[in-house]
This record gives sequence, C-alpha cells and structure tokens, in this order.
Amino acid sequence: MLFEIISDSIRYPFSRFTRTIFLGILYILSILIIPLFVGLGYCIRVIKVSIEGEETLPPFDNWGELLLKGLKLFIMDLCYFIIPIILIVYGCVSTVMTLINQNPYLATMPGAQLYIRSLILKNPTVILGMMLIPIIGIFEKMGRANLAYYGSLGAAFNFSEIFNIISEIGWGSYLAWYVVVLIVQIFLYLFSLFLLQIPVIGSIISSIIVMPILLLFDARAIALRYVYRHVDEE
Repeated sequence: MLFEIISDSIRYPFSRFTRTIFLGILYILSILIIPLFVGLGYCIRVIKVSIEGEETLPPFDNWGELLLKGLKLFIMDLCYFIIPIILIVYGCVSTVMTLINQNPYLATMPGAQLYIRSLILKNPTVILGMMLIPIIGIFEKMGRANLAYYGSLGAAFNFSEIFNIISEIGWGSYLAWYVVVLIVQIFLYLFSLFLLQIPVIGSIISSIIVMPILLLFDARAIALRYVYRHVDEE
C-alpha cells in the first residue's frame, strides 16, 4: 500500500496541471497574506475531496471557504509548532546578539553571513527546535487530515482520535509512510533551491511548478494514508 500511496500522490498534481500552476501563482503572491491563506485552504480542500474519493484536483471556487480553511490550517500549525518556533527564534536571536556584543562590526566583515549562519546551526536551542519539528509532524499530518475531514479546529487537536488513527494504520507502517513522504518532500525542496540558482527562469519554475507539486503531493499522501488506515499492509 505504501508504494501505491506514494506513486498516486506523485502523479496527482499532474491530474489537472493548470490548477497546480494556479496554486503556484498563489504561492508567489503569498507575501500578500490573503493568497497564502487561500493556497493553504486549497490544500485542505485537496485532502477533503481525496478522502471522499475524488481522483483529480478540485476547482478553485468558493474563495471565502478556501480563505477560512487556510486560516484554520495556519492557526493549527502555529499551535502545533509553537514550541520549536520559539526555540529556533530564541536560538537565532541569542546567537546574533552575542556576536554583535563581541564584535559590533561583524556584519560588515567578508564571509560574515556564512559564519553567523554556521554558529546559528550549532546553537543547541536551534538544534532542539529543528529536531522537534519532524517529531511533532508525525501527529500534525493526521491532525491536518482530521481538520479537512471534519472542518473544525477541535478535530485537529483531538489527540486521542489521532493516536487511534495511527494505531489502526500500525505505528511501523505509519512511520515508514511518514519517512518516505519526508524524503520526497526534502528532495523536491532541495531541487527547488537548486533551481533558484538559475536567474529568473529558475525562480519561476521553482515557485510555479515545484513548490505546488510539493504541497499537493503532501496533501494527497495525507488523505490516502487517512483513508487506507484499515487496509492490511502486510
């Protein structure tokens, strides 16, 4: 079942590719906030319709509904990841402030950015925050599925049901799925970063094609894992 879920999720963004491109345009415009929430809401809609058995990307309509769904997802993820966010921000700020106190002119020195970045990544608080993200993500993905299915924030934090869903799947099968999904996402993200090194066209391809594929792959994989939790994978 794992192979079927992953292969289906990889193909899914190409089912109606113009809608994938439109999601990419929203991704570019996400700096304007409202397109960000609409894009997040569309990902929730993808999970919902996939759970209901739809095989292709849903339309972009009922924009108010998409906006509301996106806002709910944003609040949900903020609550889920608030601790690692605080740890990472605190670690970054404390590292930079310490360096500035030691050398106020550090930022003007050659190679300063790489040096500061390397020290930030070595900060124990930052490391702890980064380690917590994939651990919390184990539960966040099924919380996201619950949010899409029930439409309420309360369902996203119904941890007893989330644990039951994962138990129905089997922790071994679920963690195997989770790791493979992460690997695919990391690959797509690194490919996106590589494309950004190509002036103009690389940035366009990265934003309009690769990133929406990543988002839609994740949404579809979550939905299928949620639906097929009763299927014996042995």
